[in-house]
Amino acid sequence: MAVETYQTIAKAAKVLEALGNAEADSLRAADVERIVNFGASTTVRLLTSLEAYGLVTRTEDQQYALGAGILKLSSQKLNHDPLFRESRVLCEALAQETGLNAYVIKEENGAPVYICNFEGHLSPKNRTLIGLSVSMHASAMGKCLMMDMTEEERRAKLGDELIPFNSKTVKTHEELTRQIEEGRRCGYCVEDQEVSFGRLCIGAPIRDASESICASISVAGRLSTMRKIGVEELAEQVLEAADRISVNLGMIGGNH
Repeated sequence: MAVETYQTIAKAAKVLEALGNAEADSLRAADVERIVNFGASTTVRLLTSLEAYGLVTRTEDQQYALGAGILKLSSQKLNHDPLFRESRVLCEALAQETGLNAYVIKEENGAPVYICNFEGHLSPKNRTLIGLSVSMHASAMGKCLMMDMTEEERRAKLGDELIPFNSKTVKTHEELTRQIEEGRRCGYCVEDQEVSFGRLCIGAPIRDASESICASISVAGRLSTMRKIGVEELAEQVLEAADRISVNLGMIGGNH
């Protein structure tokens, strides 16, 4: 019985994942079945059960999408997170002050995940990134999370091969170490088009009461826009926000 229960939960999670990863706003039951490959009757039964708990909703044309129950659970998850509570207002203020997009990420289950996402008027977007993951080695925020690690620890976490997003992505651990050492020296990391051409991101680490890095905060936007404002000026604003969040989390003093 325990094995069957585990398998059912795993299958239900796969169904939710299929709906969440879909490019379309909703899917037919047959579309979900093709993705998860559980068989038509099992897929419909899972969709019906998830619908009963509000985790899935059915549209007027009998297609399926993630339900409001997912939003409720997500809100409860964030509201129970001290980092979210202490960083949300400061992250929003950073976006308003700079006009850029501001983010906070933390590592969860081995992956760096967005927990805050606010838009500035200079970099409008039509979607949220909360809950999505970001590259650990290519992003400024991910590099900040690894500032206190040795190169050996980073290799163990990332593996020997660093997967590139484009020609500007860091490709070797030696190069990554140089970037992180520079980040340690100045207190922040820069992502210069390593994930997406024409995009710049500046991140700084957030520390908790034990002075361990627990998260990072950043601003990001178009390369031309950020260079016009000034990288050093923006870095100071990011560092100030990181310091204030760290103090709110119990760190004595600041990062810089």
